[in-house]
Amino acid sequence: MTNPAPKDKRTIPELREEIWEIAGRIAAKYPKEAKNLRAIWSELHRASPTRPRAPVKHRPLSEREAEKVRAYAFAHPNVHLNEIANVFNTNPGRVSEALQEAT
Repeated sequence: MTNPAPKDKRTIPELREEIWEIAGRIAAKYPKEAKNLRAIWSELHRASPTRPRAPVKHRPLSEREAEKVRAYAFAHPNVHLNEIANVFNTNPGRVSEALQEAT
């Protein structure tokens, strides 16, 4: 099982905000660099979906269900997320969410 990203890792929106603020602070002294930072900022976004989002098939796990998933996953470290999802009648994304809550 792969270790999830640390909780203190910044999100892309947070990084975009910081890049924009840095560009503003350096613009007077370093206009070229500020312009480059703003160009980078404009590219850091999620592309629009190519189709509408599918309806939710599996509701989020309750805290009790998530605890069971985590216990099972840690007791069976070589089992794939798909297999864990089948055991708990959910999908691998919900299993991943439950495992990320553990860190």
